[in-house]
Amino acid sequence: GIGIGIGIGIGIGIGIGIGGYWYWWALVLSNLLTSKY
Repeated sequence: GIGIGIGIGIGIGIGIGIGGYWYWWALVLSNLLTSKY
C-alpha cells in the first residue's frame, strides 16, 4: 500500500540520502501502478 511504501521509503531516504530518495520514488510509483491497475 501507499502508506507502507512511503514509510519504508522515508526511513531508507534518511539513512542513505539521495539513493534512498530515488528508491522512495520507485516504491511510490510501484504502489500507484499496483493500486490503479
